[in-house]
Amino acid sequence: MGMTISEKILASHSGRERVEPGEIVNAKVDFVMVHEMLGNAAHL
Repeated sequence: MGMTISEKILASHSGRERVEPGEIVNAKVDFVMVHEMLGNAAHL
């Protein structure tokens, strides 16, 4: 079965051919979005 768009992005940015649900991957992040109410607590 093919990968979802999220799996394709994670595979591409982690240097792997494929990823599967439940795996832990290290990926290079281009952009991060944080909800303004949770952002302050997350960076502490």
